[in-house]
Amino acid sequence: MSGASNPRIYSEMPVEHLFTYEVDLDQKRIDCGPSGTKIHTLVTRGTFEGERLKGEVVANHSFETAEVRSDGFITGDLRLLLRTDDGADILMTYIATAVTIEGGMSVRNYPYFETGAEKYLWINKVQAVTLYDVKDGVLSPIDVYELPKP
Repeated sequence: MSGASNPRIYSEMPVEHLFTYEVDLDQKRIDCGPSGTKIHTLVTRGTFEGERLKGEVVANHSFETAEVRSDGFITGDLRLLLRTDDGADILMTYIATAVTIEGGMSVRNYPYFETGAEKYLWINKVQAVTLYDVKDGVLSPIDVYELPKP
């Protein structure tokens, strides 16, 4: 059929691993607010590492505010301050979406990056995606993948 979409194109999209990050979190919940449950999360410690990037997730300057809707769908707004081993600061921002699964949730994010550090200017134009799960309250390491350039 002419013009029909091919779902295999999307399932086989080549991506490049950018880095993996792990964080410790301090969460506060406000249940049953007028627009649903709000969850404010502060990063208390974190690290990230990849082939081109390595460093720390700066504690107390990295956070997420999330909302659990009445239908169980979760949205979040996240800001992480990444500090590379050579001292460059990179802001990673994304809107998160999550759906509940047995024992936890499946999370997908679409981050973008901002830095003025000469060595890392390339990351300002990276389109990326993160994929991870939370199972039984445990956050898996978070893999960040660069999408292919158009």
